[in-house]
Amino acid sequence: MHKFGPRIAVYGQRVLVANNLLPMSRGRNFKYAQTTRRTFPSGGGAGMGFDPPRKSTVFFDYNKTLAIGINKSLLGLTKNSPTSKATEGYFSEGIAVVDNWVYNNGHKGYDVSGSWVTIARNHNERQKLKEGWDPERIGGWELTLDGHLESSPGGNGAISDNLSRAFDLGGKNLWVHRNTYNNLGSAPGNDGEGILCQAHGGSHLFSWAITYNEHDKGHGQTGYIGGWDVDMAGALFGWNEIPGWIGSVKVAERSSADIAFVANRAGELKPMKGAQVGDGPATPSPPADVSARIYDNVAIKITWKDTCDGEAGFRIDRKIAGSKWTAIAYRPPQITGHEENRPEWIDFLAPPGKELVYRVVALNAKDDDSGESKPTKAVVLRAR
Repeated sequence: MHKFGPRIAVYGQRVLVANNLLPMSRGRNFKYAQTTRRTFPSGGGAGMGFDPPRKSTVFFDYNKTLAIGINKSLLGLTKNSPTSKATEGYFSEGIAVVDNWVYNNGHKGYDVSGSWVTIARNHNERQKLKEGWDPERIGGWELTLDGHLESSPGGNGAISDNLSRAFDLGGKNLWVHRNTYNNLGSAPGNDGEGILCQAHGGSHLFSWAITYNEHDKGHGQTGYIGGWDVDMAGALFGWNEIPGWIGSVKVAERSSADIAFVANRAGELKPMKGAQVGDGPATPSPPADVSARIYDNVAIKITWKDTCDGEAGFRIDRKIAGSKWTAIAYRPPQITGHEENRPEWIDFLAPPGKELVYRVVALNAKDDDSGESKPTKAVVLRAR
């Protein structure tokens, strides 16, 4: 656990981690040259090697720590399941990770799972340096961009995977919004996804909205946004901008429902079977029967009825009486009405003691207010 222990580690529900600055560990870093090579048969293994080998220089935080870990690695997940029922006990509700800046070298920046999760306006920083040296002289192993892969054929490629990911996420009902990252990528190696959900961690992708995230321009490799070997039941990929790809891999083996891609700027889109790819209606029909009710005395639960055909997704806005509307969540479209993707959101960040009004907007590619619902009646969350 020490090797993978985060700098900020939390296990629990109704968690807020905000406004933290986690810089590079001064005086505990090194850089060294690495070689990525294929040590497995062409059809097996981790698939991260290259033949002929490629060389690169990578800069590492000597501690190889995660930056912010909430529930996911501390608790661990069960084996993956096509529904969230098998793992729902691991998805603690009400997790918010907002406005953090972390320096990430050699391991994950944000490692989070939960239900009703907001991950917004965070940054993951990473550098790539020239020249290098190896202070450890690890015998019997090949220093590679993937960590220490077995030198002989048949290794599984995960003995000491660097997992240099910006955001490694799991759970259901996630909103991942306006996060930035740089210098990650799976080419030429380093297992460096940008925003990832993977079945290997015991989680499929259930009702996520991934919106307005960006790979910093001019900062080295890119990490993709999407799922690895996962089922998807509800996903909105909207307005993201990265030079890599957005979507999912191994899609032929996986199920998908209620998926939309809208207004992304990416090197490649990898849509799943049946996904909507396009602008959606110019003027979506507004949602009906929007309601906002107190949830467990600590949050507000917003529900609505989908009346639109082909919407890109939904945006939930909140305002305090007399103020302007503020987006508090984006949600996937309701194409099939999949049971894992319900028209609802629980606002665990609702300010107590205020008159709060909500609306739900059916989205087109412009993300304007043309499909807005009628506002709810004012609701007051008592002070905690």
